[in-house]
Amino acid sequence: QSRSSAASDVYKRQTYYTILFWENLKLNYQYLDSLYGEFERASTRRYETGETNYLEKLTAQTKKKEIALQLEQCNDNILSGYQTLSKWMQSNEAFTIETVPLSQLTLSVNDFANHPAIQYYQAAANISTQAVELEKKQLLPDLHAQYFLGGNTGDNSRLYHGFQVGVGVPLFRKSQQSNIKVAELESKVIAQQQRNYQLSLTANYEQLQTQLNKYDKALQFYQQDGKLLSQEIINTSTKAFRSGEIDFLQYLQSLENAKNLEKNYLDNLIQYNLTVVEMQYLME
Repeated sequence: QSRSSAASDVYKRQTYYTILFWENLKLNYQYLDSLYGEFERASTRRYETGETNYLEKLTAQTKKKEIALQLEQCNDNILSGYQTLSKWMQSNEAFTIETVPLSQLTLSVNDFANHPAIQYYQAAANISTQAVELEKKQLLPDLHAQYFLGGNTGDNSRLYHGFQVGVGVPLFRKSQQSNIKVAELESKVIAQQQRNYQLSLTANYEQLQTQLNKYDKALQFYQQDGKLLSQEIINTSTKAFRSGEIDFLQYLQSLENAKNLEKNYLDNLIQYNLTVVEMQYLME
């Protein structure tokens, strides 16, 4: 039951971060949608006055529709995320998640030694070892000694000190040896299950760690260079457009390139966070 509850919490957390991802990406597309809307209107006016050709007008309309479609898909994914989250929370009440910047999660240090499943197998191994030892003791002779005082009813009766020593020998050695073999086999099975689980756990964790490292490299690029590069592209292209060095289409393409850097960052960030949640679940 606790494991099922932990799995449910994982799905809730992953769905929460996914909704937050689409909300952040939606802001990105809203920015581009506004720009391409302006571009479409400007191109239509320029075409009507003969200042540009039909190709530019058609390009502006196509770009606007593409961004509008991506924005609509964002809204659909957000709605789907809320429906999934409601299912996991087992609630029909309407609720909303505050749109905040998607931040990078911190991965706690793994501790395989204190993993609940590993501790369970260790406890089971200890019990099985004790069971083997107990069965082996059943083959040992049962020694017992007794001290007693005795007397008689005759004249000049006196007390007599006595000792009684006994040895109990198991009568069914073959049967007991079979019990020992069964107990030893069960101990080996439990030990093998423990090794298999630990190997599987380690392999899964290392595989997720490899994926996490890949996403982390992409995040570091954006944090160290990509974010500044994106802002520089926006600032430079804006100045160039205002001074007449580039036309409106070139200006929009530059802004789109800058926003794509941000989109790639968000794509890697959500995958990083989802992987962290899954790794933490493995350790619970």
